[in-house]
Amino acid sequence: METGLVRELAQAEGPVASVYLDVTRSTENARQEIELRWREAREELEDQLADRPTIDALEEALRTAQPAVGAAGRVLVAADGEVLLDEEVSEPPALPYARWSPLPQVLPVLADSAPGAPLVVAVVDRIGADLRLYERNATLRAEHTVEGETHPVHKVRGLGWSHHRAQQRVEDTAARNAGEIAEEIDRLVRRSGAGLVLVAGEVRARNEVLAALPPNSQQRAVSTEVGGRAEGTDTEALEDEIRALLRERVAQDTRDALEEFRAELGRGSGRALSGLRPVLTALREGRMDTVLLRSTGLEQRVYVGPEHSQVAVDREELGLPEEEVTTERADAAVVAAAALTGAHVHLFDEDETVPTEVGGLLRYAAR
Repeated sequence: METGLVRELAQAEGPVASVYLDVTRSTENARQEIELRWREAREELEDQLADRPTIDALEEALRTAQPAVGAAGRVLVAADGEVLLDEEVSEPPALPYARWSPLPQVLPVLADSAPGAPLVVAVVDRIGADLRLYERNATLRAEHTVEGETHPVHKVRGLGWSHHRAQQRVEDTAARNAGEIAEEIDRLVRRSGAGLVLVAGEVRARNEVLAALPPNSQQRAVSTEVGGRAEGTDTEALEDEIRALLRERVAQDTRDALEEFRAELGRGSGRALSGLRPVLTALREGRMDTVLLRSTGLEQRVYVGPEHSQVAVDREELGLPEEEVTTERADAAVVAAAALTGAHVHLFDEDETVPTEVGGLLRYAAR
């Protein structure tokens, strides 16, 4: 997983407030239940001596947010009276938590995000397309409409040579439109670095656009039968498809990373590391390429220096004055150090057979 979304948070002058709440609205009393959960979280932050402006900023963000649709959680991070992160995630927590600590607690956001590049969605017909660019956590980043030629695009009944020519003009117009849409999709893919393209809309238009895509974009493209440009089309079904596609990409990328980790560990290449101490050492030295962390997290406390990429199991390893060193949960320290050193992070589930709570792959084999 790309950890760019936590890089700025890890660089923020701590401490920061991290809140994770269930914001599901599936009952008549949901609003009151969410308020009670927030009240509990607020009290926890106050007990941990979080400052009043930061707590008030979190409360305002929760108060003014759009209601969630279906089951959902909310992750917020704030400091110095400003909300730094406000993300809705698909899995609500079993219990709310609130922490005032040197580093942000963002595992729920990372678990809901996919690694790598964003997703391009194209909803097409034979006239044009609505193009959307989504972040890998299903957040809409940009949208753009392509309007092709509108005449002629519909076939008419008739007989004879003139009818045949009219039909051919319809096909030629639709083909030009498909080509223009394909060019716009490819341009957006190249500009954004998108790793996936989802094409929705009219069946014939979908096929024409897919066929017209340049090879680089075509190999990233899949189609779906849900969604369309016509009024009254079920947009929620397409949103569900987008979220499902991104969740599957999260799972597949994690499976691929675990497979590579097991293979490197098995051959003893020196590139695979297992255990907290070697992973923290490699992160501190900027040598980690991929970190694998169990999704339930690591509560063990570790030592963190002022740069937050300075992480260690033992304080003496940092070589810093005692007053410059703090302690933090191991999972938050690992994620922050990974973000700051450009390492990818994958969270794996409890049912995965992995011989460690945390491990990973070096950028190059250890010597």
